[in-house]
Parts: sequence; structure tokens; C-alpha cells
Amino acid sequence: VFAAKRKVNNDRTVYAWPGGCHTIAFLAGTGGGGGPDPCLTDEKTFDDVLAAAKKSLRETPGANRISISQSDGGEGLACHCPNCLAYDSMESQGNEFHCVRCGKKATFDEYGFIHGDFPYDNVRDFGAWVVDSFKEEMRGKADDEHLFTETDVKLFQITRDHKQIDLMSGTAELYKDRIEMGDYKFPYAEMPAMSGLYYGKTALFTHNNTFYGLTGEHCHAWKCNMLYDLVKEKESVKN
Repeated sequence: VFAAKRKVNNDRTVYAWPGGCHTIAFLAGTGGGGGPDPCLTDEKTFDDVLAAAKKSLRETPGANRISISQSDGGEGLACHCPNCLAYDSMESQGNEFHCVRCGKKATFDEYGFIHGDFPYDNVRDFGAWVVDSFKEEMRGKADDEHLFTETDVKLFQITRDHKQIDLMSGTAELYKDRIEMGDYKFPYAEMPAMSGLYYGKTALFTHNNTFYGLTGEHCHAWKCNMLYDLVKEKESVKN
């Protein structure tokens, strides 16, 4: 985690770098723009990045926050096309991503800005739109309605001694109120917690006092997290 992101004064909201994301290669002086990122576990890289971050904060009037992070690739954006509104139609490689449905494409740079055929010019606004658009549409669905099918995914269990047990691989069906995979059924209402990893490719959750995970190289587990949030949101309104 430390090697992936370190923030200075992270209780503030004014960034020294535009966009406030994916800046580590620039700060380390190694370039950026979709190439391999340096790692903060290297002592020299850490010193270079820290010195550059402090210099940026000193030279940027009014800035009191800087995000130092590695690029996660475009997969985190590959959920919902803002042009044709298709789900799961976007593919990415390096810092380039495109929609296979409508053909629109774009790139993002080390500052988090987007260049190309998209109505948003930065990943922060794009990501906010994805969340808001998804939740608005899903709120109108029936509670038990089938919404998405995730193929080539793996369901696994994490034991109390931190070992992973693979339960099955195949297809997972996402309903508004639950996840189903084979004989396994996981209603969101019965989950006390859920979180995401690997930029939306993995969902971790607890059910009946057991810790589970759903993952896949092209899995859009991000949607599980959003559907879980909607169920909990509805429960809080009732209470």
C-alpha cells in the first residue's frame, strides 16, 4: 500500500498537481504517461519524490495537499461509456482506453487529465459520473431483477489464518439484491461489509461469518460494490 500511494496533508482538498492523481513518475523524474511506474520502496525514488512533492507544495500558492500515486491503468474507467452509455464495453491498454460499442477512444496522462472523444477532461469527474449514472439507473430496477453476467471469474474464501481457498470458477450473476454463482447465493442485505480491490476487479465481502472474494482479470466487481451500497442506502432510509 505504501509503495502505491502516499499523501501529504490528506485532510485537505487543494492539490498542488492538477487532477491530483497518477503523478509518481513525474515527481520521480522518470516520465510517465502509461509506462512503468517507479516504486517508493526504493530509497532514492522515495527521496526524489518527497523532495519534488515538498517543492511543489512550496511553489504552488494555496495548495496544501498532493497525491503521489502510481497509475492503475485504464481498467478502473472501463465500466460505463459516457458516449453510448453501454456497460462493460470499454477496453484499455496502458493509458489508452476505448469503447468497443461506439468506437470512441481517449488517453489519460500522468496528471489525471483525459484527452480524446470523451465529455470529461479528467479521471475524477469521469469517475464521479460513472458512480452517479450507475446508481441513478439501478435505483429504478426491481429489487430482484437480474442486471449483469460476469464471466471467467473466481469465487474464493479467506480463512481465519489468512489462507485462500478457491471455491469455484465460472460465471457469476449479479442481481440488484444479490450475487449468485453456482449454488452460492449472497444477498447484499445479509452482508455486514463489502469492499473492492485492484481498481474494481475484486469484491471482498462477509456472509454468514465467512470472508469471501469474487475476482477476475476482466471482472467488473466494482458494480457489486455499487449495488451493495444501494441496498444499504435503502435500509438506512427505512430505519
